[in-house]
Amino acid sequence: MPTKMLIDILKGIVGKGNVLTDPSDLAVYSMDASPFRGQPGAVVFPQDIREAAEVLKEAGENRVAVVPRGAGTGLYGGAVPIKDGSIMMVSARMNHILELDLSSMTVFAESGVIIGTLNEFLSDHNLFFPIEPETDSVSTLGGCVARDAMGLRSHRYGSTRQWISFLEVATSTGEVLKVGDLTWKRPSGYSLIDLFVGSEGTLGFFGKIGVRVKRQARARKVLIATFPDHVSAAKAAHDIPLTGLSPSALEYMDSLTVKAVGEHLPDYCLTCHLLLTEFEGFTQAEGSSQSKRAALIVENHGGKAMISEEGPKTWNARKACLPALKTLSPVVIPFEMTLPLGKMIEALEAIFEIREQMDIQLAVFGHIGYGVLFPTVLFDSPDGGEVEKVIRRLLDMVIDLGGSLSGDLKRTRFIGKQRERHIELTKRLKKLFDPKDIMNPGKI
Repeated sequence: MPTKMLIDILKGIVGKGNVLTDPSDLAVYSMDASPFRGQPGAVVFPQDIREAAEVLKEAGENRVAVVPRGAGTGLYGGAVPIKDGSIMMVSARMNHILELDLSSMTVFAESGVIIGTLNEFLSDHNLFFPIEPETDSVSTLGGCVARDAMGLRSHRYGSTRQWISFLEVATSTGEVLKVGDLTWKRPSGYSLIDLFVGSEGTLGFFGKIGVRVKRQARARKVLIATFPDHVSAAKAAHDIPLTGLSPSALEYMDSLTVKAVGEHLPDYCLTCHLLLTEFEGFTQAEGSSQSKRAALIVENHGGKAMISEEGPKTWNARKACLPALKTLSPVVIPFEMTLPLGKMIEALEAIFEIREQMDIQLAVFGHIGYGVLFPTVLFDSPDGGEVEKVIRRLLDMVIDLGGSLSGDLKRTRFIGKQRERHIELTKRLKKLFDPKDIMNPGKI
């Protein structure tokens, strides 16, 4: 818990109006989009990386934990303090787009810039940042880097990691590191930038970020395919890329999810499983040609396909998956399951078997073309024992299939039993940058 003296020092660094200590204000920052809660002792809004570094130095000297935060859209408690009384450092004031370097196809922006705002700026130059999370209208660039976020077009463009060329990072010692450069190939040797991407605030606080950008596609076509069951949908998703087609997006929604987002899909079968596949091209004809070839694959697997002329409306339905599921139950806990592409059919079969055997509401959606699913459990009440049983089953299943599981913070003790050496090495790396363990402690 920060002392009054430390609070006064923080006010001197960032300004009196940029430090919150009133309990009603702190309550707002005690949560993110996950079901977890943790009360900070103060909320601080630095204006730049220099102020952030000074805050971290003072916190380190006083051994007070610091939790970095963007917009608070994370689903797994990354921006929720495990230690009550932590300092929460929010990037909201660091929201400037700094420079567009067309020669290197790189834009530089601060960590608090909203992804949607960044893409609005880039669209004026016929460019875009390919990582478009479901919450792009509020999610920050720093949050995407911290989480190594994916987007709806992950099948072609992957995750945030491969699009970050430069990072400015304030560490718990007050040092400001600058890692990366303007080259597209990582240099030989250890890649420090890759260490920070996906670190979820456990190594430092981000300032200036260099982001690689792409030219916008001239044409996009979306193929909407419905299936009577999850197996046929998964088989079609597996076969579409194998035929030489190259979709930019390949997304899956199970029947429970489709039913939940029904208001966004009024013209489609609401008891079916759904694949949303997007094709980019230089011309409308090119996109249509690929969509028609994919439609034949869908039909070969017992599905029905329709080429949509309303791409944005269709993607709004996909973005609405989790918010819609949250309207069905008071307690909704999502997980992120990363799997080998060849195991997606087995994974879906196992998930639905768990749902049936445990008699629970379990929805599934995700980036099936990129090997990522989001099994989402709906509970009537936050029964810790029941939650842990579900985690245990999902974790055992995903490990058997050679994948990994993220989600409930309580998972760490289970994963530790399976990957003790990995956890040990990760903690040793963290200690190099955060010797007093004040950066988002308890998350590893």
